[in-house]
Amino acid sequence: MLTTRGIPQMYYGDELLMHGSKEGSDGFVRRDMPGGFPGDKVNAFVDAGRTDMQREAWNFISRLANWRRGNEVISKGALKHFMPENGVYVYERSYKGKRVVVMMNGTDSENVIDGTIYREIMPEGTTLTDILSGEKVTIAREMRLPARALYILE
Repeated sequence: MLTTRGIPQMYYGDELLMHGSKEGSDGFVRRDMPGGFPGDKVNAFVDAGRTDMQREAWNFISRLANWRRGNEVISKGALKHFMPENGVYVYERSYKGKRVVVMMNGTDSENVIDGTIYREIMPEGTTLTDILSGEKVTIAREMRLPARALYILE
């Protein structure tokens, strides 16, 4: 959602993995934010008040949202996408010579993709940087994507 055009819409608390149900009304989907108010037992506004999973979600969304801010390739860029194959979805955003390639494996198992399908946007031998991990990724004819993998490559 943070790599596509438009204004992303999230419920408050998504960054803390908050959840709820609609039993009764939509008002039950989100309760009060945990912390920052007198009498709160937990303060998720500070790192020490978050669980390990909440910390991971917070850091992920924070990193991605800050990368997106002011990034014209995301806000103004053209979209070229490919039909999902075996649960893998690949698309490119491009603007004024800058580009971002997003690769998602939406399955619970590793996927081996045929890189020749995507050579139009990822020629074999090209090295890109994953903005989430900072690691370099060299495009190959066959690429292994771990289960539930997400790569945002510049």
